[in-house]
Amino acid sequence: MWTIGQHRAACERMLAFARSAESGSHRENAERAYAELAIWTLLLGDRAGAADLVRKAAAIPTVTRSAALLVADFLVQPPGSAEEWAGRSRILFRAPGLEAIGNVSLACALLMDKQYAQAAEILRKLYDEGARTPVDEGLPAMLGWALLESGHEKQATAMLRTNPIPPTTGFTIFTPFYFPRLYALRVRAAEKSGRTREAKENEDLYRNLSGPQPLVWDR
Repeated sequence: MWTIGQHRAACERMLAFARSAESGSHRENAERAYAELAIWTLLLGDRAGAADLVRKAAAIPTVTRSAALLVADFLVQPPGSAEEWAGRSRILFRAPGLEAIGNVSLACALLMDKQYAQAAEILRKLYDEGARTPVDEGLPAMLGWALLESGHEKQATAMLRTNPIPPTTGFTIFTPFYFPRLYALRVRAAEKSGRTREAKENEDLYRNLSGPQPLVWDR
């Protein structure tokens, strides 16, 4: 529902699920649901509401905190400089095995804060190194976004040609950062090169998938 633009309905359904699972034997599912809902709420422009959901998730007793909660806890923090975001990332994702998810989360935070050159630097490093990340399938689109916004249209266009294929495990907490955003980015790239037909085709796709509630980067 979220992926095809039914944002409010998706949030309502996720909240209902989280509440139903909160007092059962699978509380870890409620924790993850609240965390993902926090990210969606943040993308809809409600940082305070997202932070409340993070606190709700953190209050659920589980053996370990899920990766979704770590990411949500990181992203709902106040806007800051690239250095501030990097420092937060080092603290929150300091445990062994969390470097990749920390780097992707940092790039997402910088994209949301419109610090595109700094985001491009992180994403380019991940892309060039071929590192396994939680957003492998969407990495070219996210890198293309950062490159396009930082004035590297030619490089961005090459990255944006790739169609992300969801992993066999399904959509992830990072999917909203590149899909259907990819089509809006293709519109921008095509317009800059005078490819009006391509721009129109991608604009139609984006309108059909983005839904009536704009996300933070559409405002």
